[in-house]
Amino acid sequence: MALGKSRNDDIINSRDGAFAFDSPNYGNMQISTGNDLPGYTIIQNLGLVYGTTVRSRHVAANIGAGLKSLVGGELKSITKNVVQSRNQALERMISAALALGANGIYAFRFDCGSIGEGLTEICCYGTAVIAERCGNGHKH
Repeated sequence: MALGKSRNDDIINSRDGAFAFDSPNYGNMQISTGNDLPGYTIIQNLGLVYGTTVRSRHVAANIGAGLKSLVGGELKSITKNVVQSRNQALERMISAALALGANGIYAFRFDCGSIGEGLTEICCYGTAVIAERCGNGHKH
């Protein structure tokens, strides 16, 4: 996926709180912010996976954002940068999970912080697992 392209077409919403990426690049990766994958049984815990990126902002963008913040409204250039950064971190985490043979990630979280003047780190992490949909001979 190209950086900045929306993933909305690849996200399958679920009524039970989990979501999945259904795309050629990531297969059908189940992701949940909870401590399980609703509708799935954890077969094997593969451990922590994460994705991270560090971004800086262009000086002109900082000036424009500063002026916009005086009058109010969305800082669209900053919003775009944050969305791109989150997508990149998410892609890296999913790639790490796939490299371990996972088809699911639970306890998923995003975190961000400033690591220097004008630098922001965006990180996402979770526990990679091999899971089977309930009803395949396993109890949930």
